[in-house]
Amino acid sequence: MTKKQHLAAEKKQKIAAAMVMGRITVNEAHRQYKLSKPTLYAMKRSYEQGFLFRRQIGSGRPSKLTPKVAERLNRIIKQGRTSTAKQLFVAFNKQGKTKCSLASIIRYRRKLNFRPVLARKKPRLTKPAVKKRLAYCIKNQDIDVTKVICGDETGIVLDTDNRVYWIQPNDPIPTTLRSGHPIRLNVWAAVGVNHWTAPVIYEGKMNGDLYDKMIKDHLLPMWPGEGFHYLHDNATFHKTPEVLDRLAVARIPLMWNYPPYSPHLNPIEWVWGWLKREVQWYQPQNKQELINAIKQSWRNMPQEVLAGFMRHMKTNIIKVIANNGGTS
Repeated sequence: MTKKQHLAAEKKQKIAAAMVMGRITVNEAHRQYKLSKPTLYAMKRSYEQGFLFRRQIGSGRPSKLTPKVAERLNRIIKQGRTSTAKQLFVAFNKQGKTKCSLASIIRYRRKLNFRPVLARKKPRLTKPAVKKRLAYCIKNQDIDVTKVICGDETGIVLDTDNRVYWIQPNDPIPTTLRSGHPIRLNVWAAVGVNHWTAPVIYEGKMNGDLYDKMIKDHLLPMWPGEGFHYLHDNATFHKTPEVLDRLAVARIPLMWNYPPYSPHLNPIEWVWGWLKREVQWYQPQNKQELINAIKQSWRNMPQEVLAGFMRHMKTNIIKVIANNGGTS
């Protein structure tokens, strides 16, 4: 990658004038001065519109971010990772002789390469759960992910309250009327690398009878045959006698002893995340639009994305083994 050039204002003025007068093309300037083409086009347009490139005059004050100040601010930030800028401002000015404004604290925190992130959420595992996870991953560490079919259900809520509106300074802020009970649709599906069902959209809670119907009407017709395993979690309605008998009669083997609190070991959880983000792109406004968005998003799912989710299950299995059953 070419190192970015920082040119003086006078040099930019000459380059822009040369491009406008035709003495040099944008491509030639790009090769000679190592500036990006969008930057050169912007310089050319600015010169054509009469803009003069001038050196920006600063305040002349030296930066307060000396090595000692940087070390002190770095220590204060690390002591309070969740501190707001105002809290850092108070804590910083209590120590030492050098004082900084709130704006300087915000600017210096950015210069020290601190950035905001949300904490990763991991399940709090008990010792029995850790043992089950480790045993499950050791048992399935050599499994062929192309021979696994994952089934699960999720809920998708019609969210019309978090829209982003673009308004001008004098425009009134839009108001949305929130309903007491937002529309929620549930979706069941089964997916594999090369085999998957259509999404089954339903309302109300899942139970043993409904899940048994899903297996009968949707899983069994698409089941690829021998050599495949079926993966679902430990929900109560997944383990009813009717469901287990139907799977046994159809000779559909289950993944051995799926551990609790382990959604990252079931690839369909990532499928649900992808589906919900895709549905929001359509911005459905009512129940029928939400149904249409779910169906269209499912049809749009690239096969390589689904295959990537399935392969990632193998990666997480290896990580769990490396962590002796802990979070990956």
